[in-house]
Amino acid sequence: EDMVPRITPTLRSLEASLPPGHWVEFDGVVVQSAEGQASMQANLPLCLGLILILLVAQFNSYKRPLLIVVTIPLVILGVSMGLLVLRADFGFMVLLGIYSLAGIIINNAIVLIERIDRERRDEGHSLQEAVVRASVRRLRPIVMSAATTILGLLPLIVGKDPLFYAMASAMAFGLGLGTLMSLGVVPVLYTYFFARESGKMPHATETT
Repeated sequence: EDMVPRITPTLRSLEASLPPGHWVEFDGVVVQSAEGQASMQANLPLCLGLILILLVAQFNSYKRPLLIVVTIPLVILGVSMGLLVLRADFGFMVLLGIYSLAGIIINNAIVLIERIDRERRDEGHSLQEAVVRASVRRLRPIVMSAATTILGLLPLIVGKDPLFYAMASAMAFGLGLGTLMSLGVVPVLYTYFFARESGKMPHATETT
């Protein structure tokens, strides 16, 4: 699959010189990868819709799920950096890794937002104080979780595994940078979204 863009111009020149009714086409892993990507992209809107429904049901709110979804693109910067720094090629496995990263980043945002809500609801802290306390309390678990995952990917990166090297590179950088950015972006966006609310949480029957 990595050779396709390199040899395609030569194959097209060869194809132009063939008799009528003859052509050159790819098969095997190249076709399978394209079919896999098409299948994943076709089901992506449905998966995102289900995620939003679950988040709305969990938080009884529309702002919080929106805040969580906004953090998903943060992994793209890290993935791009990982592919460039480690000179890995983008392909089906990298795309699969990006979807996995999105789930991890969503989990981090849920954990952080849930802790902020608890600080406001149970402890009665103001919005700013709750954001600071929750960020401090959740910093170590989130960072440690990301660090252990990255360490688990290192053997695939160091050994340059022919199948998982690109995916491991993208996931390691995407998870590291995405986690750091989400730890900064989520508290800021939460403060912005709920700046007009009082210091205490609304009742469970109210929808923000």
